[in-house]
Amino acid sequence: MGPMPEPRRRRCPLPHAAVLLVAVLAHGCASSSNAPAPQADPEAAELATMNAATQQVLRAQKLVNQGDEMARAGRPLEAIARYREAIGVYQDFPAAWNNLGVVLMKQNRNLEAAEAFRVAGDLSPTDPKPMSNLGDLWFNQGYLDDAARFYGAALERDAHYQPALRQAVRVDHLRQRSDEATSERIRKALLQETDPVWHQYLERRKLVVEQHLRDKGGKIP
Repeated sequence: MGPMPEPRRRRCPLPHAAVLLVAVLAHGCASSSNAPAPQADPEAAELATMNAATQQVLRAQKLVNQGDEMARAGRPLEAIARYREAIGVYQDFPAAWNNLGVVLMKQNRNLEAAEAFRVAGDLSPTDPKPMSNLGDLWFNQGYLDDAARFYGAALERDAHYQPALRQAVRVDHLRQRSDEATSERIRKALLQETDPVWHQYLERRKLVVEQHLRDKGGKIP
C-alpha cells in the first residue's frame, strides 16, 4: 500500500473584527483617489468647539429675546417667566435682569424691580440703562430727589444717554432747580433731540435756566 495522503489543512475563518477591517481596507483601496472629502458643517463645528459658558450665554440670550417679544405682545407674566428662566441658565446676564425689572415695574412690583435693576447695574457697571430705570421707578413714585440721584448716576456712566438727560432736566424743573449742571444737561440734550415735543420743552427750559443763571451771576455753558 502506498503512502497515505496528508490531510488537507482546514482554513480557520477570520474573526469578525478582522473581516470588517479587511472589508474596510479593501473598500478604501477600491475607492477612487479623486473622490471629494465630505464637507463639515461649519455651524455644527463651531458649536462643538464652544465651551459650556458660551452655550449658556447663547441659551440665555435666546430666552431674553423671547421675553422681549412677549413683553411687546402684552404678555407680561410670560415675559417675566422667560427672563427668570434666562437668569436660571446664566445668572450673570445683565440684560435679563434689566428687562425683568422693566416688566416688574410696569406691574407695580417695585421692590422686585428695584432689586433687578440693582443687580443689572452691578453686573454692567458702564451701562446707564439700569440706573436710569431706577430713576424712572422713583420718579413714578414721586420721590424726585431719589430719581435725580439715579438719573445723575446714569449720566456718570454715559453723559449723553438721552432718556436720563431728558428726565434729569424734567426732575430739576419739578424741584425748581436751575444750576450750571442743569444748563449743561439741557445743552447736551438739545444737540441730539429729534422729538419736536421734547425739543420745544428743552428750548423753554434753556431760556428759563439761562436767565436764572444770569440773575445769580452763574456761568452759562
